Amino acid sequence: MKKFNPLKQIIVLLSLLVVALCFVYYFCFVDIQNKNINASELQNKMEAAAKRDDYLMSVRQAVQNSNNDIEKVNDSILGKGDDADFIDLLENTARFDGLEISIDSLNIDDTFLNSADLTTLDVDATVDGGWSDMYVFLNQVESLPFVSRVEKFGLISSSDGTSAGKWSGILEVRVLEYK
Repeated sequence: MKKFNPLKQIIVLLSLLVVALCFVYYFCFVDIQNKNINASELQNKMEAAAKRDDYLMSVRQAVQNSNNDIEKVNDSILGKGDDADFIDLLENTARFDGLEISIDSLNIDDTFLNSADLTTLDVDATVDGGWSDMYVFLNQVESLPFVSRVEKFGLISSSDGTSAGKWSGILEVRVLEYK
């Protein structure tokens, strides 16, 4: 039998060692690659969860803001049976401005809106007083905290020589109210 030369033995041994290290390197590479993939998937899941949480927080905030807005809208619509309170408010506003007011007619108009829950209260009134008082009154009526619209406001000078600066006006207001 032929003896192997020590150089050949070292080369074979080193070759086997290199092949073994390549296998170890390959398995380490695959393990690192799998860990990177898992880490990337976890990171994507965490980012998606963070986005979902941000979205949920923004939806909660929007709902809370909407509830406040809905409350404001509901408060600006005249409640069922609050017609007398609105008329009192209108009369008190006129008196505060130094005007005389008389309510000529009240009408609940279900045909103006096509709604099962809402209707309008139409108020026709006559107002007497000074021109600047009328102007202030009109501004205050338009600024009432209700969904309302001044349909008509007309002024006529009622000066007949005896009362300087007296004006007479007609007022038609439409107010949104619950049925």
